[in-house]
Amino acid sequence: MKYLYILWLAVLLLAPTDISAWAQETGSIALYTDISRTDADIFTTPYVPFHFYIFVQPSADGLTSTQYRLDFPSEILGMSCDPNATVPLTEVTGDIFGSGLTSEYTECQTDLFMAQIITCLPFSSVPSYIWVQSHEDSGIMGAVSCLEPDHPVEDYIAPWPLWLNMSAWHIPPRLSGVEPTSPISIFAEFDNCVDYMHNYNNSFFIYDSANPQDTIKVFKVWRDETNDSYFDLVLFSPMVPGTDYVLVANNICCDCHGCANSSMEFHYDGNFEDKPDLWVTGMTTETWSPNACEPFQVGYTIYNAGTLPSGPFTVRGIILYSPGGVYTRETLFLNEYTGLEADSTLTDSLLISIPDHSRSRTYVGIHVDYYDDVDEWTDYNNYKTLDFENYNPYILAIDDKPDDTGGWVTLSFKASPLKSFYPGTDMSYDILRRIYDSDMWDIVAHIVDSGTDIYECNVPTVADSGEGGQTNWGVFKVILTAPDDVPPEERGIYISCPDSGYSVDNSIATLLQAHAAGLDDSGILISWKLSSGDFSGTFTIDRSEDGAVFLPINDPIVEYNEGEFRFLDDSIIPGRSYRYRICCIESGSSTALFETERIQIPDAALTLYQNSPNPFNPATTVSWFLPEAMRVRLEIFDVSGRSIRLLGDEVMEPGRHSIVWNGTGENGSAVSSGIYFLKLSAGKKTITRKMVLLK
Repeated sequence: MKYLYILWLAVLLLAPTDISAWAQETGSIALYTDISRTDADIFTTPYVPFHFYIFVQPSADGLTSTQYRLDFPSEILGMSCDPNATVPLTEVTGDIFGSGLTSEYTECQTDLFMAQIITCLPFSSVPSYIWVQSHEDSGIMGAVSCLEPDHPVEDYIAPWPLWLNMSAWHIPPRLSGVEPTSPISIFAEFDNCVDYMHNYNNSFFIYDSANPQDTIKVFKVWRDETNDSYFDLVLFSPMVPGTDYVLVANNICCDCHGCANSSMEFHYDGNFEDKPDLWVTGMTTETWSPNACEPFQVGYTIYNAGTLPSGPFTVRGIILYSPGGVYTRETLFLNEYTGLEADSTLTDSLLISIPDHSRSRTYVGIHVDYYDDVDEWTDYNNYKTLDFENYNPYILAIDDKPDDTGGWVTLSFKASPLKSFYPGTDMSYDILRRIYDSDMWDIVAHIVDSGTDIYECNVPTVADSGEGGQTNWGVFKVILTAPDDVPPEERGIYISCPDSGYSVDNSIATLLQAHAAGLDDSGILISWKLSSGDFSGTFTIDRSEDGAVFLPINDPIVEYNEGEFRFLDDSIIPGRSYRYRICCIESGSSTALFETERIQIPDAALTLYQNSPNPFNPATTVSWFLPEAMRVRLEIFDVSGRSIRLLGDEVMEPGRHSIVWNGTGENGSAVSSGIYFLKLSAGKKTITRKMVLLK
């Protein structure tokens, strides 16, 4: 008995192999995990369905009927037994999970064939075996032969059981079966469940095993709806009959089992009926982040990859968008075409508009042969979509601001969905007003994103509406400029559709009591007083340079002293002019207080300011002014004239610049106490200042 066990163990270690070698005079029934008969080991986990195949090798006398059953461990539930549809059956009776199965065939079977595919569900992590056993009612594990007139019953052998590794959490999915389903499509099967969260469109390709340089890319990967281990692959070009190919699957993942690369060789012998095959091979667009108010073109290309012309077919264009979390599907058009010759292309386009109230993602799709009028090789390539980012803000209303002195409206808008994708970023909105009778726009308010969904602010109109029935409309739009810490693919300018409103005079006392603006020694000083002594809001300050549009000043420093607010702009450039707009924000509402008159700055010469502090320890700030763009070299020397540190040598823009010297030399070591000279060379001029370092 011991030697019989050793012999049986050797059989298990050698399995699987070609079962025709086992058959010879006696037929056999073998279990495999894949259609290519390469493995008899299942790697799965509890509550994850798996499947396997039953292959029958007829004896030398052939067979017309088979009888057998499967012996399952108690922790395995048999779910389904599906016969091979390509092998004609007369009758199937019994239960393969119970007393046994009897299959009667309409023709004598003489070659190896796949008889059934079995699907099971495990409930335990204990390794187990599935065995082929005799039918309980007849006591036969075998077949009725084709020999006439008696058709004797022959006993078959089962060369090995199916081994179940029920706790293989570390085994990632690998290819277990490949079958061509048309000249341009392949059915691929994996030995483990495949994660739904991954996109596998770029994971597959095939190549000629005799010429690996001859590759075919996979156009589209479709998940089979019946099983999460099945895929249907559509190829970019047809396979050549009589060729051995290798299918490569890269980085195929499962949540519990990890990711793996695998490949499998298969033979393509052709033998498919000539048919047309329509598919959407491409879609083009003018922009990936369209403005909701401006229609844009989307092009599409349809190709007949089949060997026959197609008959009439339809093309449907659809749009899928979400106005408030629930997707809405609309038909853009339904075109009819008379047909398409084999190996021919049809190109067309459509003009679409992204709905202004859609949020985040909008999908535009093309579906060729929408009504399935054409008998094709495969339908898996009939549909293609483009994904558009609709991050535009959306103006909800523009109403007259009540109880004001006229000339103001309250604008409310819905925030861009971009903030929800990047919650840690600093975003802000600009409210633009169209300049009267022109195509130019002026910034009239600046709103810092605070994470809410709807914002409201007060903005000035061009003019107030008169009592005589005259209405002075103001046209506004909201712009979000994505900051630099948003990924480049999402970075851009998102603009709402323009909307209009008007104001009327409904006077109350104004919040602003007084204001002034003018030059002082350090820059332009702006001051103002409010009529309310308990103001607890913040201010935004916009600046217009040389008549250009107003732009926000980032984080303006506003000081308050004895009832007066002050802001000093020390970044001005001599020879230029400036205007300022001051707005206050309180309780989430923004109100423009005043705009200054134009302030002209006199021209100035090249200047190197005295460093500050001086004497210093351990660091000092060096500042200089450039009247125009020029190359600047800034260098520090000791009293002997030896160069200590080069602070800069580059072309700089006009204006005021500064840099900090931390008292170190070129090698990064601290220099000793003493007198040093700062030398600035710009253009043809050189200016020197003395500095004192005390330690």
